[in-house]
Amino acid sequence: MASLGTQVAVVEVSSVTVMRGDVINIGGQPFKVVDLTELPGRAKRLHFVTGETLTMHSSTQLSAVRTARRR
Repeated sequence: MASLGTQVAVVEVSSVTVMRGDVINIGGQPFKVVDLTELPGRAKRLHFVTGETLTMHSSTQLSAVRTARRR
């Protein structure tokens, strides 16, 4: 649950727009992105809290939950 002063939104992400902290649902399971590695061709390898990884190519679009603190 989001704390007071935190805004939650569902956003479409690509390899260009994905960010640390995004939560991506894969196979019904939420995976929180903790690190990103840039790869050739604008691809990125997403590193999750679980230790698992996912290679996201430049044409891939995924839905993610993104939290942002209100200023």
